[in-house]
Amino acid sequence: MIEKPIIHYLAIVFYKEENLELIPSSEMRKKSFPKFRLPRAPEGDDIEKILAQYGLRLQDGMLLEPIAVPNEEEISVAHVFLSYLPNHWNGIYENLPYDGFEKADLDEFDMRIAKRFFYFYPAMILAKTQRSIPLEPEALARAIGYRNCVNECGQHVPDILKLYFAGLIEAPSSPTRIRNAFLYLCKQYGFSMNDYAKNHKDHIRRSK
Repeated sequence: MIEKPIIHYLAIVFYKEENLELIPSSEMRKKSFPKFRLPRAPEGDDIEKILAQYGLRLQDGMLLEPIAVPNEEEISVAHVFLSYLPNHWNGIYENLPYDGFEKADLDEFDMRIAKRFFYFYPAMILAKTQRSIPLEPEALARAIGYRNCVNECGQHVPDILKLYFAGLIEAPSSPTRIRNAFLYLCKQYGFSMNDYAKNHKDHIRRSK
């Protein structure tokens, strides 16, 4: 079996409040995030040189864990630098809002970046902000079940995503966002609530 080549990109992703910011569409391309193709996984100096074009430094934002996007010919790996939109870029980019983003005309690469941001935004960006309205008991129980499923069955889920997901319970996030984040993890990393239920059914049977 021939291994697919791995192509690395650095994506510069700006956000403002709960919106992502896209390069406006043109005759040549549709709306997207700025991306730079690299010969290898970027190191600190590589990232600093690219960020300097935007008047940014590494400490101005955060690097997300790499996001892989396989296709028929290669595996594209996005190294995402996430930063609040600087004032001098206001008015140049176009908003991609949370409501309806999944219907936006983005390629698979950009859509995966958008999903990672929108589903985990409260835990990533608002981590120190506690929810002012507690989840209803039924919604809380469901969210805790999702969290337990991710921790027990999501062996391939990166630890940082497990932390983000657990953080959604305490951060100001809706039951719908928590469910969408859970389904995203299930799809991306190959597990389901059925796996969790089966494991616990077997445990109950053994304990009798």
